[in-house]
Parts: sequence; C-alpha cells; structure tokens
Amino acid sequence: DFFPLFNSGGGDFYLIDIKKESGKHGMIYYFSPSNPDFKGFITMSDSLKSLISTVITCYEKNAYKYDYSINSLIFNPELENKIFKDLNPKSDYWKLF
Repeated sequence: DFFPLFNSGGGDFYLIDIKKESGKHGMIYYFSPSNPDFKGFITMSDSLKSLISTVITCYEKNAYKYDYSINSLIFNPELENKIFKDLNPKSDYWKLF
C-alpha cells in the first residue's frame, strides 16, 4: 500500500500512500521505528507536490540554508515546523510539535 520515496540511511523511510481506497491516497508518510514521538507510520506531507513546494518554501524563508563557511546545511527547526504545519494541514506529524 506504500511506495518508498526516500530513506535516511539510518532506518527511517518516507513513503507515498498508493492505495486509492485508503482515504489518505497520495499522502507522504514518515516511518521511523525508533522515534519516541510516535509508533511506526505517521503522515508527514499532504502530497508529493506539497512536500516539494514546502521544502522550497523552507529554503526561501531561510528555515534551510547552506552555510558555505562550514560546508553544511543549517536548519531552523522552529521555522521548519511552522512552515510544514501551515502548508500540510492534514498531516499528523507536524501536530506533535
């Protein structure tokens, strides 16, 4: 019922619901077997299109930015949470924060 999109390399996966009858068809799920905030699967983005546009918005609003002086991506978790919550109102993951 799920098609894998990405993995973290550490056991976490992002999957898309491909079951048309599920009621959450097309939503992106986060699967993390070791996350203490939830058990198993949780909706993280309302759609693949929403996920991509939300990530772009995170860059535009500096929730994500690349710091060339240290060659690293810098995250602002509070701003990221707000952006994802605002742009993915049906997803349960962002309601945890």
